[in-house]
Amino acid sequence: MTNARLTLDEAQAFLDANPAVQWIDIFLFDMNGVARGKRIRRSDLLGVAKGGVMMPTSVFIMDPLGNCVEETGRLWETGDPDHACHLLSGTLVPIPVGDGRHAQAVMFLDAKNELDPRTVLGNQVEHFFQRSEIVRVALGAPFQHVFSRLSMPSVAISNASSPRSITSGTRRSREADP
Repeated sequence: MTNARLTLDEAQAFLDANPAVQWIDIFLFDMNGVARGKRIRRSDLLGVAKGGVMMPTSVFIMDPLGNCVEETGRLWETGDPDHACHLLSGTLVPIPVGDGRHAQAVMFLDAKNELDPRTVLGNQVEHFFQRSEIVRVALGAPFQHVFSRLSMPSVAISNASSPRSITSGTRRSREADP
């Protein structure tokens, strides 16, 4: 899995091509597929592209409502340390709705974190790759965009959908689910 950082040239080219953009939402995804992040000013983009931004690791132990799951033992035992994050190259884009003043980019952690969904998937892929097995990954909408841009050997990425029947190969209707 690559973690190609957004370069200063890429950031400057984006700013030059999008003069109306004033705010950039930078985010990463938690285990529930919820985007967690920060909003930065246009004037901060080059600094963030160069030096990154700090994010608390508690973003990975939140439930879908944003409450920290204390049972993980991470919140009080570790003191909720911040980790350096960088913007992922190729993900900085203007938001196509609204007044044209907003953009977004995906972040990634500098260091591997066992709770980061990208790290979890990468570890699973590596496990199967070492066994010379091909991995098929069905991702929900929040992850499709991010993972489809990453280079992962021996991985086939498809849209999440209803499961196929083992015997007929046809998809089961979601309405039929109990």
